Formats: sequence, C-alpha cells, structure tokens
Amino acid sequence: MSNIDTLIKKLCPDGIPVKKLGEVVKFLNGRAYKKNELLDEGKYPVLRVGNFFTSEKWYYSDLELDEDKYCEKGDLLYAWAASLGPMIWSGEKVIFHYHIWKLIFDESILNKQYLYHFLKNDVDEIYNSLTHSTMPHVSMANMKERLISVPPIEVQLEIVSILDELDMYESSLMDKLEEEKRLRKEQFDAYAIRLLTGENEGKEYENVELKQIAKFSYGYTDKAKDAGSVRFIRITDIDENGFLKNNDAKYIDYSEDVEKYMLHKGDIVMARTGATYGKTLHVPNDEPAAYASFLIKISFDNSIMDNKFYWFFTRTQMYWKQANKYVSTGGQPQFNTGAIGRVCVPVPPLIEQKMICEKLEKLDTAFRKMIALLENEILLRQKELAYYRKKLLSYGR
Repeated sequence: MSNIDTLIKKLCPDGIPVKKLGEVVKFLNGRAYKKNELLDEGKYPVLRVGNFFTSEKWYYSDLELDEDKYCEKGDLLYAWAASLGPMIWSGEKVIFHYHIWKLIFDESILNKQYLYHFLKNDVDEIYNSLTHSTMPHVSMANMKERLISVPPIEVQLEIVSILDELDMYESSLMDKLEEEKRLRKEQFDAYAIRLLTGENEGKEYENVELKQIAKFSYGYTDKAKDAGSVRFIRITDIDENGFLKNNDAKYIDYSEDVEKYMLHKGDIVMARTGATYGKTLHVPNDEPAAYASFLIKISFDNSIMDNKFYWFFTRTQMYWKQANKYVSTGGQPQFNTGAIGRVCVPVPPLIEQKMICEKLEKLDTAFRKMIALLENEILLRQKELAYYRKKLLSYGR
C-alpha cells in the first residue's frame, strides 16, 4: 500500500475528503409492478432481486417507460430489499424492479469500480442498521447518510487494482475448496461402490428393490416455529452430504398427533420433492424431533438391511442414477413412495454390512476433517482480506 500512501501525500496534503453517499450519488428507484403486469413473454426483461442474485426465472413487460426506469450494460445497480448488494449490470437493456436502485454519479469524482467495492464491502455494516420487517430492507434515507472516502481518481484506481487482486485471490481459495470437495467426493464414491457391491472382496451381492425390505411413511404437517419442545426436521435441514444442519433449526410443540412422527437416532428420512429430492438423512442423535410432510421415513426390516449401510448407499452414484431415473419431472420433481420403492440396493449379509459401514465411516471422517481444516484456513485468509479491504476503503475516516 506504499504506492497509495505516496499518492495520498502528493495529491491530498490536507487529507482525503469524506462525503455522505447522498452528496455524490443519486439513487433512482425502479418501477413497482403489479402481478398481472409481469408477463411470461414480452419486449423487455424485468430485473427483479431474485434475478439479481440467483433466480433464472424471468418475467417481461411490454410497457414503454421513462428512460430512467431502464438499465443497460455497465450501469451500477443496488438491491435494497430482501437481499442486499451492488451489481454492475452486464446484460441487455432491462427494466429494473422497484426493489433495485440505479446509481447515478459523476465518474470524474467517483470511479465505478471503486464505488462498487465500497458498496459490496459495506453490506455487513448495513445489515446492522436495517429496517426490520417482514422483508428486511435498507431505506434510501439510510443509504444517503452512509459515509464514503472520496480520494482523487488516481488513488481510487490504485485502490481498485489492489481490491481486484484480493477478490481474485479469494476466488482462487474458494475454487481450491470446491475442487478439493469434488475430488474427495469422487474418491469416496469410488471406494464406497467397491465395498457396497462386494467388488473389493471379489463378491457379488444380491440387489433388492426397497419396497421388498422397507416401509414408507409420509411426514407431519405443521407450522414451524423458532421455539418449541420438538425439533421439526424439514428438507432444508439436510445438507448435500446427508448430515443434519445445526443452523436455523425450527420447532413444533409436542402432542399426541405428533407421536407417530417422532424420530430416533439411526432413523432414515428422505426428501421426496423439490430440487433436492432424494437427499437422505441418517438421524444423528435422540434429540426430540419429528419429520415434516415433504420427507418420507424409510423403515427397514433390520434383519436384512442396516440403516447406516443404506445411508452410505444413498451417497453414491449407484443410488443417484436410479433416483434421477425414477423421479417424476413434470413440474415440481416428485420422488414419492412408488419411485423410491423401485430403487435397488445391494444386500450383503448383515455382519458384512456393519464391517463396510465401519470402513466407510473412517474414510468419511478423515475426508471431512481434511475439508474442515481447509475451510478454517480459508476463513482465516478471508478475515485478513476483510481487514485490508476495510483499510483500503476507509482512508480519511
């Protein structure tokens, strides 16, 4: 940062100006749309907050609006409701929704990338000053009061150059993590299939349809709450590897109606609908818990099938190839009892199932420890990067 310090001494002998955002940026509201105005086809795409971040579902409009209701490639936008953050639009001409602002500013005073970095790195602090309601949002009045350091353009460009490098470094760390997860998953899958099928021992086990060795029960319908006597396990509580998430737990109150939906350690439940159909949980403990209606409990004849053996099976491509084959895909994916009952699973003798589970448990634990160490290392690096970003963007404050 010595080059920046040198530039500041040369160009800002009296210090760096600090401005309120409202003094240097004009915030333009998008258009509020009624539901019947959003079309499946039309002249202009309508950019909503969902499209801003994740959703690929677009609506359209044939309305001809004032020019300031459109955004084009290169415009700096800011989503201010539900999810927060900036984006430099890179697509075609679109109408931007009411929950998005277009930012207008003098680029001889504020560099676009500098402002983008400032807004992106200011999101966490903004969350602390949110207007809390049914949909979290930040008000325009609040945004206009936020303070931004406005050094000369030459200094801003130098800061942007460093921030871009930090972003690329962080991105490379995340790519490394994802690649490590992918490799470990592939290794686990290959080893698990050899064990589950008997290939590792030169054996061949019988494959049996689930409906021959298991019964299926749909879950309980109730409204999840933040507190209650029984944890309410939903599809979203199961992670991509079939483990129970600890965050955002929801609850219901116990009643006689709930009793038959109560779970115990070692039980198996599976997501039967939605984008994550088929993911399967092996209940890890005896915390009082019931399973929700979008889950199916799979109850095995445990003289034939060990629950954990089946859970490991559901984490392999042997299972997922069948799940993808039998799921109904008309509209919302459905993987109900008729479909899951057709899935074939290898059935070694019980004593061999337990030995296989022990081997897979050891490998799984070792791999998860490796990933956790890498995640912790990345977290430390991210904290360091956040410190440098904040320092770079707060000169003069």
